[in-house]
Amino acid sequence: MTDGKIIPALPKELTPFPVVANMDYCQGTIFDKQGNFYFGGYVRNGTIGRMTLDGTVEVWAHVGGQVNALRVDAYGNVVVADCGGNDGRDDNSRISRIHPVTRQLEVLTDNYEGTSYKGIYEVCLDSKGNVYFADPRCGTPKHFTNRDECKCNDIENPIGAVYMIDMDADNNPGKVIRIDDRIAYPHGLAFHPDDESRFFVGEVKTRRLLEYKRLTDGTLTNKRIVFEFPTSSLSGFRFDEYGRLWVSRNPGSIVDVLDVDKGELLTSYDAGGNGVNNVCFWDKSLYVNVAYKHSIHRLDVGVRGASVIP
Repeated sequence: MTDGKIIPALPKELTPFPVVANMDYCQGTIFDKQGNFYFGGYVRNGTIGRMTLDGTVEVWAHVGGQVNALRVDAYGNVVVADCGGNDGRDDNSRISRIHPVTRQLEVLTDNYEGTSYKGIYEVCLDSKGNVYFADPRCGTPKHFTNRDECKCNDIENPIGAVYMIDMDADNNPGKVIRIDDRIAYPHGLAFHPDDESRFFVGEVKTRRLLEYKRLTDGTLTNKRIVFEFPTSSLSGFRFDEYGRLWVSRNPGSIVDVLDVDKGELLTSYDAGGNGVNNVCFWDKSLYVNVAYKHSIHRLDVGVRGASVIP
């Protein structure tokens, strides 16, 4: 039980239903409070698509780079983790936000102490509206043809970091703080829905889910390993209303469900295609990016997501 609620059993199996097609390499999914659905990479790279309640789908905004994650803040702005152009090689990775009505784009940060970010991959918010994001890598040097040739972020030499933008009472960006570093490719960020001092980070290179204690100033301490996946990797994740964590397992086809208190894998579901890299909830369904199918699939899981912070 959680706060007196009986935790229902998870479904034995789920059938994935395609809900959005014509995706490029889709990443980032989020619903606003009205039920509008936003997703990165619709039709072509560098866009945000939107599906309204009546099922209308459109290219809603252009970000100038590559959308890797999305959140909606308390004012309805769509907060964007933008990897930057040319998959991060153009040195223009940034965190931005887009007004829900005017669609005007505002850059919140594009550098840390004068140094450009190399490929922001995830973003989340706390209840005060502070923005947390992960910059996992060094960028691909021009003489490498792909990132696998670059060894700058191996387990032996981790250079990934997590940052916080300290937002003021009027939701304006202030100082950017590096709250942890030497992480072997951080990807996936979430606060525990019942205790905001519990902050979770996915470490791709080690296949580990990490938990930190978040202090009142937003900084992190007491890092521990919650779970280490035996195969593949992990990407974006979300908590359900009962505190279970639903984890996308890019580059595979699986969504795993974890008990983060016990450090146990509860069950696994096939999302209907490889490249599962992000998830989000709406009503009692889980929406999953399936990048190699160029689509977004819905799994009717029978539980709601945890209340979105903020």
